[in-house]
Amino acid sequence: MDKVKEEKYLVIKLTDIDNYLTRDEVVKLYSICDSINLGRLLNNKKINSYIVINEDEKYSEKVWDLILKN
Repeated sequence: MDKVKEEKYLVIKLTDIDNYLTRDEVVKLYSICDSINLGRLLNNKKINSYIVINEDEKYSEKVWDLILKN
C-alpha cells in the first residue's frame, strides 16, 4: 500500500494567534484545545506532540520523501 500525503492536522502558528485574534478568540481557542485534550485523556489516549515544517521550505520535499519511505 502506497503512502500518500494526507491533511490530517491543523497547525496554527503561535505568533499568528497573538497577532490576529482578539483576547476573547484566544480564550475560546484554548478552551477548545483543552476540551480536545480532556477528551483524549478520557479515552485513554495520550496528548500528542508534533514536529512541524512549513511546506514552502526548500527542504520540505526531502522530509516528505523520508516520511513516505518509512
